[in-house]
Amino acid sequence: MRCELKPRSISRKTQGKHRIPLDESIRSLSPVSCTQQSVTIPPDVGTKFAQELAYGSPEWQSAYNTLRNANEGYHGYVKDRAREALDDPRRRRVHGVAAQTVLAAFLLLAANVRKIRAFLENVAQEAGKLKRLPRRRQSKPLGDWLPEVPRVTSGSDPDPASTA
Repeated sequence: MRCELKPRSISRKTQGKHRIPLDESIRSLSPVSCTQQSVTIPPDVGTKFAQELAYGSPEWQSAYNTLRNANEGYHGYVKDRAREALDDPRRRRVHGVAAQTVLAAFLLLAANVRKIRAFLENVAQEAGKLKRLPRRRQSKPLGDWLPEVPRVTSGSDPDPASTA
């Protein structure tokens, strides 16, 4: 923003920025924040956002380390190159912040669904109620396949199975 009451706000760097319109009431009774060049914030301002536990203390570590470890583990989970690969920009070839954000949201959704499914399968397996999915292949498995050997029918060679 540019304001005539703050001469340092009017420079080449701020050219093209919005200008604050001044009328006579603002010029005559300008607030202190408009005329001073720096602002001092007392320590008690913003205390509602202060942490109850001292940063780095043993109590703080016991409260926050588990959460941090869970988050870091999930970050590694969504960066799995065989799955979502959220950290690989070559897997998200769309332009624009909005498109990247939507695609990242879908990738996180897929990772969450994958985690939920793995959890439910684990619970079912522990309960002994794991339901097998139906086979996708309609043909016989490779273990059941036997090659067809053509039978040789000649009168001179006796069949080894019939002579034994």
